[in-house]
Amino acid sequence: MAKASTLAMRQVGKDAVSKGRAVIAQAGFGPKTQKSLRALNKPASGYVLNPSVWVHSTINWLDIFEKGSTISGNPLIWIPTDNVPPYKDREHMTPQQYIRLIGPLTTMRRPGGLPMLGGTLQTGVRATRGQLRKTFLKGVFGEKLRQTVLVPMFVGVPAVAIPKKFDTHAAFEEASRSLASYYQRFVEPYEGRK
Repeated sequence: MAKASTLAMRQVGKDAVSKGRAVIAQAGFGPKTQKSLRALNKPASGYVLNPSVWVHSTINWLDIFEKGSTISGNPLIWIPTDNVPPYKDREHMTPQQYIRLIGPLTTMRRPGGLPMLGGTLQTGVRATRGQLRKTFLKGVFGEKLRQTVLVPMFVGVPAVAIPKKFDTHAAFEEASRSLASYYQRFVEPYEGRK
């Protein structure tokens, strides 16, 4: 009985992990996030009459997408715009990474709007000798073909409301309903033996 109950609980843990990963994938999270869901069996080895399994994620903050919540900044949370380049396996750089790898960010204050952090970008091309000669003949000295533009990179918001994205608890409950059938399957080979 101890072996059958332990094996049945381990199988429920495997099912819960696979169903939970499917729910997380359905919500649009990548393979790294899906693989963070693990089952911790007690006991890890051997057999007992009262086994347990604990399904958890190795990403500590993932449960926020399970419940939904509001995150407040200190004083602001900087949300990247589409102009921010990707970094390693992340979709966008953080402001610290941007400053370290690309250059300084400038605070952009808009009347009545949210503050922004902007990065400087040079547009255009360097003037050729022929273009400089033409501008000289026209009487326009040093016509600029290169311009420095301030491009919005991050928007500062005081708080962000994160909605509920998935429900792994329902997947775990569904997996736990098959515990009795697994127990029956594992105990049958031992019935009638002494």
